[in-house]
Amino acid sequence: MTLVLDKRATRTPGTHAIIIGVSAYPHLDAKPPQLSDILEGLKSLASPADSARAFATWLAKTYSNPQAPIATIDLLLSDKAGQGFTLDGSEKGPVDTADISNIMDAALAWKARGDADPDGVMIFYFCGHGMSAGLRNALLACDVGRYPAMPSTNAFDPDLLLAGMKTCNAAKQVFFFDACRAANEELFKDFNQQMGGLVPAGGNANPAIAQAAFYSTRHGAPAYGPTDGGISVFTRILLKALDGLAANEAEGSWRINTYDIAKALDHASGPLYDPDFGDMQTPALGTGAGFDLHFLKKAPVAPFYLLPRWHEGDAPPIDAAGVSVRRSRAPAPSDWSAPWAEDPAGAWSWGPDRFKGEVIAGAMCDASILMTDGTVKELEPFYLSPPFRKFEVD
Repeated sequence: MTLVLDKRATRTPGTHAIIIGVSAYPHLDAKPPQLSDILEGLKSLASPADSARAFATWLAKTYSNPQAPIATIDLLLSDKAGQGFTLDGSEKGPVDTADISNIMDAALAWKARGDADPDGVMIFYFCGHGMSAGLRNALLACDVGRYPAMPSTNAFDPDLLLAGMKTCNAAKQVFFFDACRAANEELFKDFNQQMGGLVPAGGNANPAIAQAAFYSTRHGAPAYGPTDGGISVFTRILLKALDGLAANEAEGSWRINTYDIAKALDHASGPLYDPDFGDMQTPALGTGAGFDLHFLKKAPVAPFYLLPRWHEGDAPPIDAAGVSVRRSRAPAPSDWSAPWAEDPAGAWSWGPDRFKGEVIAGAMCDASILMTDGTVKELEPFYLSPPFRKFEVD
């Protein structure tokens, strides 16, 4: 168990996180001759360890919950580049290797911290290889393939983990599973007999339990990440959601509710939001209890888009020259994001080559579209709120 952050002495109730990033799979790379067909074609990955480090850093430095500030972070990695983790210039590693034994020990200790902190919040994050069969899932520890003919001895079932955590005293629980869910119908012929959920299932469920579980992709589909290292697609958009794309102001202050995370992930995963992602990856909600998780210290940035509309098969319109958006109550320049220059009237504009922008949320806004013939189309005033706003042009 490697607690890279432990502030339980001053933060009870608190938030307790376990973060697992599995990039290196040495047994899959070695391809022993007896390796199960279930694992055929799998090899080490580039992004999970970097993604886990990024999520751990966000929790330690940005996460804000006055009712349950971050108290503990347990980090497990499998990374060919090393097991280190640096936070605020201080080396916190080497952290424990993300093999099934260490993961199970860490999960049991994590649950115990939740049992001792009933008003706390529990966060579980995994990034690495995964599979699915029917409605069941498997997540693979770094030592999968150590027993070539019995891959399930080094894997765990996230749904059984959810079931086991229903007996935890800490009722607010969030799970992020960043892994492929590619279908493998042979999977549970072996896995049914041996794969567990890391913590004991059964017993008396906590009647106050509220679980929100997010999968990086739908059943039967792959998940993506850069092949040369860096943060995975899902974790990248998850961090955007937590930084404000999932924010709401329903109770007078900006906060991230687990309900809104699902909406933001769905939006941010589309090619419209960032075409650099390549293939479409659609996150999926497993269980969806709603509660406030993270509280923002300032109004978030909300993306907005200019969407030319045209009939399929026709050439798109070329008469939109630009868009101007401004707050109805003239803001100070610092209230705006910086990629575009501000004109003397306090508006931000951009040309037709990039129909996307960002504006600080939380106020009534006016928008106008400048056409190439010099005319201006004024749009109805609107309230700008995450996850996004669209302006359509005929």
